[in-house]
Amino acid sequence: IKKASSMISALKRHVNPYPEMTVEADFQKIYEPKLLEIEQDFWKGDTLHVLAVTASGIMFEDDVRLISIQYNPLNPYSSPKLTFANFRKDIQHIAVNQAKRLRDQKRYIDQLFKTLR
Repeated sequence: IKKASSMISALKRHVNPYPEMTVEADFQKIYEPKLLEIEQDFWKGDTLHVLAVTASGIMFEDDVRLISIQYNPLNPYSSPKLTFANFRKDIQHIAVNQAKRLRDQKRYIDQLFKTLR
């Protein structure tokens, strides 16, 4: 890339400014008499505001929504596993998105090799 305009177009095409984030948490209920009046249970659709710092030092801030609650119905004392995400996709959408991303990366790499030859 030799021009600023081609760099900007490549960044717009290959960099996602709105990353998809998934947070999984094991919920532990604390039985404290003082908290019983103000404590609320989690339900699907609840949102949390998340601040995260990646390993590379990038700060990320967004709202995530509770999309799944996994628990053992046979054990009333087991802690549920909560999954929060800032997107909502099923497994088919995820598979199609991954296949599309791999195809786009292959095209990009093929273009790079064509320009180097």
